[in-house]
Amino acid sequence: MNRKRTIIISICAIFVVFGLIYILVKMNDKKAGMPLIKNIVPHKGLPEGGTNITIFGESFDQSATVNIGSKRLYNVKVSPTGNVINGTTPPNMKGKANIVVMNPDGTQSNPSEFLIADTTKETVLGRGIFDTPTKTQTQIPKYKVLERDVNDTPIKTQIEFRLLVSGKLSKEGLKILLENLYSETRNKKGFKFHDHPTSIAIWAYTNKKDTMYVASLLWMENTGAIPEIDIQENILSQYNASRK
Repeated sequence: MNRKRTIIISICAIFVVFGLIYILVKMNDKKAGMPLIKNIVPHKGLPEGGTNITIFGESFDQSATVNIGSKRLYNVKVSPTGNVINGTTPPNMKGKANIVVMNPDGTQSNPSEFLIADTTKETVLGRGIFDTPTKTQTQIPKYKVLERDVNDTPIKTQIEFRLLVSGKLSKEGLKILLENLYSETRNKKGFKFHDHPTSIAIWAYTNKKDTMYVASLLWMENTGAIPEIDIQENILSQYNASRK
């Protein structure tokens, strides 16, 4: 009798162990497919709404919705790779709001904070899209577009600029110029093969004959990364010294 009871208990224990393993596997599978926010660009917008933002992450469903506080993000578009979401902030917002991506299966992302600028206290104009507003305004360089090439193919839609910058140059000013041009270009539409550019390259020079840029911005959608900005400080210093 005791042997029979031991066998029954052992069998029950085996079922319990396998049941726990099954539950853990299912939980891990669900966690692996959960949307994840890695970065938001820009991370601050205006209270009247209309700020175009890009959410970088992973496991975004094509039918995902995005909450910003108690409201929904407008014009949500998810990239085919599921790692980028573009949208527009709604109006009448104040303070801070958490952005959360929700997939149709009920899974939701980690909350990521988004700030609403107080335009009565802060200067929002004259800043980069990746920076918080400041009370001082950085001087943005004057520029002229030397070349603008569009390579629109089934593989990618790439836009490349060559700029001639002039006037007073600073690291902050060049950074803001490149970020603003990126933001404008990123929202361009009307291409044959893609809804928007999938690759952007901007090169800024201080002389038409220069082969070395003073600043550059590179971005590719499939990497899921924010644009990479490079400032050549030695060339910047030489340029500013020649103007004295």
